[in-house]
Amino acid sequence: MTSLSKGPLSGLGPAARWCLVAGVVDPTEPAPTVEEVERETDVLFAEGLSAVVVHALGQIPAHRDRPYFGMFRSVTLTTQMKAMAAETAAAPALSALAATGVRTAVVKGPAMAALHPSGWPRTYGDIDLIVTPDDFPRTIRCIEDLGFTTSERAIPQWEWFDLRCREGVNLHSAGGGNLDVHHHVPPWSLGSGVRAEDVLRRSDPAELCGTPVRFASAGDLLLISALHVLNDLWKGKMGLASWRDVLVLLHRLGADRARAVFAEAGLAWLHDLMVVEFARSVPEAGIARPATLERPSPVQRFRLASLGWSGDSMATRQRLAWVSRLPVANGILFLAGTLVPSPTYIRNRHGGYLDYWRRGLSETVSTAKGADYRMTTVDDYE
Repeated sequence: MTSLSKGPLSGLGPAARWCLVAGVVDPTEPAPTVEEVERETDVLFAEGLSAVVVHALGQIPAHRDRPYFGMFRSVTLTTQMKAMAAETAAAPALSALAATGVRTAVVKGPAMAALHPSGWPRTYGDIDLIVTPDDFPRTIRCIEDLGFTTSERAIPQWEWFDLRCREGVNLHSAGGGNLDVHHHVPPWSLGSGVRAEDVLRRSDPAELCGTPVRFASAGDLLLISALHVLNDLWKGKMGLASWRDVLVLLHRLGADRARAVFAEAGLAWLHDLMVVEFARSVPEAGIARPATLERPSPVQRFRLASLGWSGDSMATRQRLAWVSRLPVANGILFLAGTLVPSPTYIRNRHGGYLDYWRRGLSETVSTAKGADYRMTTVDDYE
């Protein structure tokens, strides 16, 4: 179980709160002071808000002349270059997939950036696609034929993990662009009501580097962004960039439509949880607390705890916490396949089964002492 009385945004500093809402709502407070930004520089860097800082504070000499502003600007330039590389790599891949009859939709990244307030940056370093589970195997083959590869650390315990125990796979191009191909919205256990088939059906025509593509609809992007907050929490982050996406779409869709979108996916409780967190911890966001709330079930509360809603926990840091991301049947497959991996996986990665099992036991013991093993594979497992 997890306590819902304290959420991930509680204790957020004034500079981070101001940047979280900048450009989305009219400011009710003055810009943060130099001292406030200096205290929260690490958070703003780590949470992907550098471009917002540069855009929001760039006209204020007191900030523009500080050393941290140059660092924010450098990070922003780097992320803009990554976005260009990602788009350049993704465009021919999306064109090739369309030619083979695979339906795809871009989720997050440029699709989300198109909905942010005019002139306000929304950076990204890869392109996330969604395809149906039936199309997933040939999608991966098609992209690999174009020279994309998966990293060595992402090789699963069994080949069938990619479709049964992961939401998708991250592929890298030689030019630096990354494609994340999903067959389910992560985390799968909570995103199962956002079906790939429905996201594709509701998607809108768009263009990426001159290539016709489809972007997920605003409603689906809201759901995906909210679920991505949980994904970020599982990685040990607050997910402020994803919280900002949620805030943008809550204001764009309006309170009634936004809650209806969540309700249609069986996630009304998640909408209420996030709206309450905005109202309680970021009053500057201009989000009102609902009059009535749908509470998460005990199972949903357990999953929230495993994903880190109320802070770090041993369950979250444990490698086997991946099971909390999966539906029950898939979770059982994951546990069985993890307990007894394929001989090829053992031979290439661990030498023998006894060494593998000893390492697993050692990790479990050291997790209780604060060690963290979730980060070793998560970026390649989505």
